[in-house]
Amino acid sequence: MPIMLDIFQDPLYRAAILPFGGTVILALVVRVLGGADLGRHYTGAVVGAVFLWVCGMVLGIPEFPPRADSSAVAYILLIAWVLGLGLDLLERLGYWNSTFEFVILAILGAGIIWWLNGADLEFLTRGTEGLTAAIIYMVWLLLAGRFRTVSKDAHIPAIMMTITATGVGIAAWIAVLPADSELAFGLASALLGFFVLNLPGGRNPFSSSLLLAGSAALLVISIRLLQTVDISGIALLILVLIGYADTVSKHADFGPRFAQPVIKILALILLSAIPVALTAAATLVEMQFQPS
Repeated sequence: MPIMLDIFQDPLYRAAILPFGGTVILALVVRVLGGADLGRHYTGAVVGAVFLWVCGMVLGIPEFPPRADSSAVAYILLIAWVLGLGLDLLERLGYWNSTFEFVILAILGAGIIWWLNGADLEFLTRGTEGLTAAIIYMVWLLLAGRFRTVSKDAHIPAIMMTITATGVGIAAWIAVLPADSELAFGLASALLGFFVLNLPGGRNPFSSSLLLAGSAALLVISIRLLQTVDISGIALLILVLIGYADTVSKHADFGPRFAQPVIKILALILLSAIPVALTAAATLVEMQFQPS
């Protein structure tokens, strides 16, 4: 028993091994219990469930009632996940459309920023804070919308979101925010589990529950980072470029025809890694000018 408890205290297990393994195992259970049709439809929801588990391990049991600040991470993500499940159900019933999903996503993002800033709009009048929040919101919404735009092949948004989460995690690690880096790396690991399970063929769709839960997690962690460390946010904004890496990688049609899908995935990963490197460099530079 002490050995098991030590494992759960190890950041490597909490942020990498457990989220990845948990996603793969739980997704397989969903596929088996739900069958080829229903199980496939709800496999993406597993990522949100596993990430809520990661939040519990990293941040502990959340307070109730939740406070209007960054301590309410688990509640925010639970709401995003449930909204996503609702949209998944509407899709099953034939009432889903991408415009409605985008509206829900936009309202969710605005609500997250409002809640994390004390559940009032006063922050909009505090110097550059309001402008920064507005820019972060618009760029986040652009990136989340891009995830949906390229989701015909579920591999593409899964890779993009995984690498975006990795970039946020690296920025949080450089900023010496261990909890936020664990959360971001945990999200990346869970998404990686979904990606690996989806090989070959992308048989599991990039569902609304996956989009809303993953996008909400990225926004929450980013805001927590900006509220804790006095940096401009430019480093995180660079990550929006990941959403457009596929516009180049899809032209990587060299090599044998049978190998081209793999080549395009590798090209997408390499191109997406460039904004991550730039984000890391920008965060490192800004941290050098932090007051000692």
